[in-house]
Amino acid sequence: FLDMPKWYACRRFEDDELAGARCYAGLDLGQSDDLSAHVRIWMLDDGRVAVKGRFWIPRAARLAHPDRPYEEWIRAGVLEETDGDVVDYDVIERVVSADCRDSGVIECAYDKRFAGQMALHLEDDGVTMIDTPQGFFLNEAVRRLAELVKTGQLAHNGNPVLAWMASNVVVKHGRNQE
Repeated sequence: FLDMPKWYACRRFEDDELAGARCYAGLDLGQSDDLSAHVRIWMLDDGRVAVKGRFWIPRAARLAHPDRPYEEWIRAGVLEETDGDVVDYDVIERVVSADCRDSGVIECAYDKRFAGQMALHLEDDGVTMIDTPQGFFLNEAVRRLAELVKTGQLAHNGNPVLAWMASNVVVKHGRNQE
């Protein structure tokens, strides 16, 4: 769905550009055989949208998929592995809470499938959590992402996990969709 040559051509950002910029976040938790992700975006004054992501995988999932670049990403510091057969939500919750506080996250969207309990804890920590239905409800967000990639306004600093996810995006259109 996304134009990958344009994805790879997206601009970069420096951390000092994030100071004072509006920051939003998203949280999508896997369980046993899927990545968990916490992504923050900053709306920069020049129109770029800067993206930073954190990703986790349980050790058993890494071992079950030696054909995937998980070990390379762990060595590069862009993927964290948690012990066991399922992802350790406590580890993720501590990081997400600190990241939201440190970045001044205005709102954090989440998929309630596995994150309902964590959302309650994060709310207690002062993070405004927004239940965000998946599927066709994301139509506007997916179109906006595609436009940011097309125009080069997305700034992701070449994160390989984000690139892998972007290269796997598939959009299914409903009856009343284009």
